[in-house]
Amino acid sequence: MDKIQYLSQFNLLHSLSMEDLIEMDQLTSITTIPKHTIIQTPETFSEGLYFVKKGKVRLYKLNAEGKQFTSDILNEGNVFGEMNIISFGTRDSYIETIEESDICLMNKDRFELF
Repeated sequence: MDKIQYLSQFNLLHSLSMEDLIEMDQLTSITTIPKHTIIQTPETFSEGLYFVKKGKVRLYKLNAEGKQFTSDILNEGNVFGEMNIISFGTRDSYIETIEESDICLMNKDRFELF
């Protein structure tokens, strides 16, 4: 499936025209991330929107004793990340792939340009 068709499947992007999807396609990058790779920690958070194209990612937090608490598992079609105008509540989370995953990223600067 090409990236434009893929982007149109996200509910967040459903109302966009084909022209907007083509423009967004040019502003995103897709990366294949190996299984058990940390995508983000609360300390490495950076603003942007991440679209799960393929695979699964786990969002979790650590308690005072260092035990992990899974808050969500995301798969194909899910979005995570935060920017000034959009928040999925992931700023303070650890995000890790639980299987090899294709992740599409739109960073803050590109989103604001769009």
